[in-house]
Amino acid sequence: MVLRVAVEGYSLGEIELELIADSLKEHIEKELGFKTTVSISELSIQRVGGSFRS
Repeated sequence: MVLRVAVEGYSLGEIELELIADSLKEHIEKELGFKTTVSISELSIQRVGGSFRS
């Protein structure tokens, strides 16, 4: 399976494109059982400040 995706999200710090693609690939392969290639065509990560408390 080959996926081309656009990713939008929020983060407290820097995130590498390859880390997102690899994570998506691993989860899809685990759930569906298909050998997968993930290509991120668009990436929009908005950095947010502060810390989260539980």
